[in-house]
Amino acid sequence: MNPENDEFENNEDETGGFEESNPWDQLASHSTDVADKRYGVRLDIGYAKNEKSLIEHVNACRAWQKWLKVDQHHQPSNTKIHVSRTGYKHVRSESAELISSQPKRSLKTLAVQFRWSMAAVDMLMCCLFKTKDPQYRSPQQKLALEHIVTGTTQILTILPTGGGKSLLFQLPTLLKRAKHTVVIIPFKALQNNIMTKSSKLNIQCSLWDSAKPNQLMHNLIFASLEHVRGSNFHSFLQQLQANQALDRIVLDECHLTLTEDVSYRPTLLMLNQLRTYTVQMVCLTTTLPIAEEPRFRRLLSFEKDQLEIIRAPTSRFNLKIQCTTYGSWKKSQTLTKQALTSWAERHKHHDKRAVCFVNQTKVAEELGSNLGCLYYHATMANKGEMFDK
Repeated sequence: MNPENDEFENNEDETGGFEESNPWDQLASHSTDVADKRYGVRLDIGYAKNEKSLIEHVNACRAWQKWLKVDQHHQPSNTKIHVSRTGYKHVRSESAELISSQPKRSLKTLAVQFRWSMAAVDMLMCCLFKTKDPQYRSPQQKLALEHIVTGTTQILTILPTGGGKSLLFQLPTLLKRAKHTVVIIPFKALQNNIMTKSSKLNIQCSLWDSAKPNQLMHNLIFASLEHVRGSNFHSFLQQLQANQALDRIVLDECHLTLTEDVSYRPTLLMLNQLRTYTVQMVCLTTTLPIAEEPRFRRLLSFEKDQLEIIRAPTSRFNLKIQCTTYGSWKKSQTLTKQALTSWAERHKHHDKRAVCFVNQTKVAEELGSNLGCLYYHATMANKGEMFDK
């Protein structure tokens, strides 16, 4: 086929005048001039260039929703949308402003398409762990599962280490007529560990690969933090949502959104983009102080009366904390070496290890050299090999 005669060749005349086109054609991803000639829709891009066009797009969407009767919570078309120009210490992306302009919804209005009962969950628990009765690790774990399977749309769950957070996204994928659950995990080692445990429970899972966006996926899908900034990943999520095949998005280790210095992982500033999807959002963590809840809600654009918070005690009574003051860095190295040497002597006949945490890579290297032990930090050339040791 001669490209010069290709009926679908794009040219300047046909692509011109987009911003002057009416919002109905813009929402279909083409100009008014092209509207009569061809039709194409891109779900992964938007064309609201300014506040005025954003308002026009929102009003057009609400008109369609009202006519199709797919959204009974639309606002009147003359509702004003104010895009805040005031920044926070954490700079929010434009998607946060879109979220803040949405009408308030009750916790249950965006519930998953199929609601399940706790009786079905209990039965699945017994089958999964081969027990006569369901055995939850805490009342809070059971309560969190109940909120998830009955369709609460925004959930924050704080459970202690070993409190069964993984089960909150593993088990729902096994329920009858369950769709996809996408889990964002920030650490590769943790991701590999959870995938291994899922396989041992005979829970099939997939790992999102940006190089293979069209690969077949199981109901349980894992993705890394860095995928959140990729257009392919968002196109994938949008496609799932458009096909009504996305039950929920889960953000594991969600306390990382409170990190003050995000220079090492800028994607932390983009996590609120996940809130643009009208599906159940589940946030999981082991540590999130009550005093930080307001900032957490703000950074992820949660309304106070919409976020269901389930908190279990996270105190670890098997840990002993002792603080020691010191003067110079040289003295602190001496005290650290003495403490670790004493610990090693007491446990020399036991298969135990001690871990010393420091806040600088240079300090890790110096202390490791002085103590004659292994050290690890993220900028090492052979960090994979060292981590396995």
